[in-house]
Amino acid sequence: MKKCFEKSFKTSSGITLIALVITIIVLLILAGISIAMLSGDNSILQKATDAKERTERESIIEQARTDILGQVAENKGENITKAQLVAVLNNYFETVSTSSIPNNISNTNDVPLTTIDEKYIINLSEIYSGNFTTTEEGRAYVIGDYVTINGEGFYVIEDSPANQTTVKLFAEKNVDTSTNKQNDNANAVMFDVSTAVYESSSIKTLVDLYVSQLGVGVIEKRLLTLNEMHTLGLVDEASGDAIPCPSFVIGNYWLMDVLDDSYIWTVIESDGLGYMEAFEPNNDQTFGVRPVIEILKNNITN
Repeated sequence: MKKCFEKSFKTSSGITLIALVITIIVLLILAGISIAMLSGDNSILQKATDAKERTERESIIEQARTDILGQVAENKGENITKAQLVAVLNNYFETVSTSSIPNNISNTNDVPLTTIDEKYIINLSEIYSGNFTTTEEGRAYVIGDYVTINGEGFYVIEDSPANQTTVKLFAEKNVDTSTNKQNDNANAVMFDVSTAVYESSSIKTLVDLYVSQLGVGVIEKRLLTLNEMHTLGLVDEASGDAIPCPSFVIGNYWLMDVLDDSYIWTVIESDGLGYMEAFEPNNDQTFGVRPVIEILKNNITN
């Protein structure tokens, strides 16, 4: 009786051990399959990521297309102009200029566009491939014309004939940092980077914020340039010739251009005249900020 019990016990133990080994092997195989499904180019996680990115990319394309259709509707069914297309594109992509847009957009004559967050590159043909209206009936502005945009005053600084759709404007007053509006008593600000790089300064942040609150599409936004100041009749103080210049450019404000790695140009009012001078951006000198914008004519109120 004892021997039979021992034999039966040994037999049961052997079967249980084999079953355990088989179970472990099966579990390892399943684990390997699961890992393979969750990693690699064709994994579930990768497919989910790809699907999310496709959705985001398509959303940008659809939003831009919707804005373009809205502009076509405002044009009473007429094709949009290049400037109008650029105004839409700059809401979603890094700076696009009208000169970069071909007259005929196709797969062989396309323009790659990089999203503002630099995450996606989308071809222009995926968004718009129609024709353009090359002319537009409108007012012919001349330098010095005063216009308003949603209550904010600007002066024309570049002549824009009637057959052009855009016009370049210069803010009437400095922008107040507390209200992001033009103000007679706007606080002066410091150009706060030692390299005088506009693109990385708080002044650019102020300009961008001001423009975003104008409530209209803006094609270009920046400060006034030295070249524009010369064109408008303002001369360098170093020349010794202080000449009367248009009253709308007289004031105390920063310019776009830098003299070298540590100095940036400003305009200073003195005795009713304007002078250009250079100052270190991170000393105690503070000046106003008067943005320059390029905008579609049909956004001008008056």
